Amino acid sequence: MTYPQLSEHGSSKHCQRPFTLPIMLALLLTIVPTSCLRRSDNPTEAPRKAMQAALDAQLRGDDDAYIQHLDFALDADSTALPLYRILFLQQKQRMKATRGGLMSAHIDTVRLLSDTVAGVFFTEIYANGDSVPSYHKLVRKQGVWRIRVRN
Repeated sequence: MTYPQLSEHGSSKHCQRPFTLPIMLALLLTIVPTSCLRRSDNPTEAPRKAMQAALDAQLRGDDDAYIQHLDFALDADSTALPLYRILFLQQKQRMKATRGGLMSAHIDTVRLLSDTVAGVFFTEIYANGDSVPSYHKLVRKQGVWRIRVRN
């Protein structure tokens, strides 16, 4: 039986090889970012956050902030936006007169319909006790999710 010859440093090339692979794997696993090792984020998280931000703006009465979360399916010019704001405020006043105003809202389900379209089911609770299930379609344009007002 022959044994490998040791080099002047007291090691053998044959003896080093079994340890090379585990050491390289350990180094590779410490260098690879953890984001590459875990699953990607939930694809419904972004439209959910956008819808929640819109609902929060509506609940605190910040109409201008709420309108910023809307997509009108067309490029609204400076004359159209005030009209949309008036229509939104009129609808809000009707809801306040018939149901006492929106008291709370919570998101029930978010479904991704495509890479750029999501459906959000949510419940609105009014001051008179009405609990109204609702639905909005959200669209993503230039990376921003907004509530689609027109189809």
